[in-house]
Amino acid sequence: MKKTKGISADIIKGVIYVTKTFANRASVLGSDEEELFLQYQAKHPTFAIKKKITQITKTKVTHNGLTLEFMERYTANHAKTHAIISQFQTVIYDYTGHPAFYSKVKSWFLKQFPEHTAKHLSAEKAKRRRENANPKNQTHTTKTHIKTEVIQFVSSETVITSQTIPA
Repeated sequence: MKKTKGISADIIKGVIYVTKTFANRASVLGSDEEELFLQYQAKHPTFAIKKKITQITKTKVTHNGLTLEFMERYTANHAKTHAIISQFQTVIYDYTGHPAFYSKVKSWFLKQFPEHTAKHLSAEKAKRRRENANPKNQTHTTKTHIKTEVIQFVSSETVITSQTIPA
């Protein structure tokens, strides 16, 4: 069965619901959406037609400024044991090259440090602003580079090249 998006029939209430996008597409003569709408209407001629209203609730918590560099420093300063620091490095190593690298590392970080708040991030941003404003007092941080193998497919041969990626 073909899954359709934008139109549905509620048999109990006697209503055909359409989304705003589907209604706009169905208004074009000869479109697939118009044909689908006419099929629903022919199948349920007594049903009322209503536009589906979607309520968007904003429950997503964002972590603006939560960079890998920040997580590394926070882990080094707030870890209770050396094992957590080595776990963090292992997580970075394991997920390097993974499409969801940042989200996996961030997820691990937030599980390990649930007390982490936006207050730490804003203090970190203020510190960075002060450092950037006065270049004489800048501290130089060393970045860890992780060597990974990138596999490229060239015709029928597989070529493996090394690439250094800053962590």
